[in-house]
Amino acid sequence: EVAAAGGGRVIVPTGTFYTGTIYMESHVELHLEQGACLLASEDFADYNPDDAFPDNRGSVIEQWQAKHLIIAYDKEDISITGPGSINGNGEAFFEEKPHLAKFHRFMWYFGGVRKSRNPEVGRPGQLIAIVDCKNARFTDFYMFNYPCWGLFLRGCENVQVRGIRAKNSPTSTNTDGIDIDSSRFVTVSDCIIDTGDDGITLRSAALRSQERINVCEYVTITNCILSSSACGIRIGVGRGYIRHVTISNIVIPRSGCAFELMTAFRGKGDSNISSIRINNVVATDVSYPLRLTQWNDSEIRDVTVTGYSAKSRCGIVFDAEKEGMISNIRLNDVEVVNLPAGIPMDEFAVAEKGEYLLFAHGAKGLTFENVRIHLPEELASTWKGVSEISSCEDVAIRNCNFN
Repeated sequence: EVAAAGGGRVIVPTGTFYTGTIYMESHVELHLEQGACLLASEDFADYNPDDAFPDNRGSVIEQWQAKHLIIAYDKEDISITGPGSINGNGEAFFEEKPHLAKFHRFMWYFGGVRKSRNPEVGRPGQLIAIVDCKNARFTDFYMFNYPCWGLFLRGCENVQVRGIRAKNSPTSTNTDGIDIDSSRFVTVSDCIIDTGDDGITLRSAALRSQERINVCEYVTITNCILSSSACGIRIGVGRGYIRHVTISNIVIPRSGCAFELMTAFRGKGDSNISSIRINNVVATDVSYPLRLTQWNDSEIRDVTVTGYSAKSRCGIVFDAEKEGMISNIRLNDVEVVNLPAGIPMDEFAVAEKGEYLLFAHGAKGLTFENVRIHLPEELASTWKGVSEISSCEDVAIRNCNFN
């Protein structure tokens, strides 16, 4: 009715409202008042059909379906605002007890992982799916207990995300906070995310978005606190380009890898990453403070990290499968303090950890300035050495202390 009248505000008042899929319309704001809660249905019949929008996908491997609580497809001038909340009802779909998985043993999910309670049926997918939309705003609401990714932006343009709080169990897999896929002109600020998978991701994985397919660009992320059992911020996944990104004023209390830049996910994909600026970051308990990994024929270039303090179990990694495909990387005013592993180290965990607190292979144009790496004496025997730089070209080290 609001859309038919030309637009306006739909108000969810104080109370809990059990609902299936909600479809957003152009020029409409969905406003959740203080004390209002949308509670997602446990019945898949209450959700959208799989063809709700082009290339709506689930994942058999990750055990979730192409079902969403809120969908906006090809809309403009839309918004979801708080201060109310959205309960994704994830506990109805996840298995009750976590289990340890070999792949997650060291880098992330220290408390174990939980997947779908019924693997054949799975879980609903992204809680809020915003696809091929323009001029969108998401502010001040609280989303929690969601069964898959929280806020998913795909093929969107001119988007503001501000003041969102997201909370999920640290053992729940595939529960990213905010995923930005092949979108442009996006700002994310003042968000607090504590979840079981990536806090925020930048992706170039869209297939049939209407415009600028597989290009994610002109994105700013600032003033956020991110806790994650996987990556605080992951940049990569897909085939295309991720570029012109600034990340600033970030605190990461807990994470597997604080910042992961990767051209492929488990060897699949070709995501070219360039023009990335990261500054003013504090990470207090992470496995890797920074990891750049290059596979296939794509590249990572022009990345600057400044003003970064991290306490980590592992070190900084730059690893290129093809020499020269990681290039023009600059670290300035960076401090890393090594932490004990904190878990029993089996053979797999030792191999995953690596041998050096700073490892660079196959990179070109590396600059380290005012970089300090501290290895406590009691942990020295757990490493082969502090740093290893091999098969690299054009390396500058100025005023650094690796001890």
